[in-house]
Amino acid sequence: MWSEFHKATFDDRLIALDEKLRVVLRKHLKISFPHSTLEQDFVPIENQPIDSPDKLAEPAPELLRYHRQEIFQG
Repeated sequence: MWSEFHKATFDDRLIALDEKLRVVLRKHLKISFPHSTLEQDFVPIENQPIDSPDKLAEPAPELLRYHRQEIFQG
């Protein structure tokens, strides 16, 4: 599930990952993006966990927390 699109939206602060590796949408998405884009690209992934093939591939919890609190600011 974690595609180049998802990586880009993470880097652009449109999505974040919670402590259980579920996708969190930035609040302004629902007012900034056209409804069709939300329905197609963002709603299906909201609250869904990312696929992690093994423990070595999981991001560090402290980095995800930093991203949510300092960069994403949902």
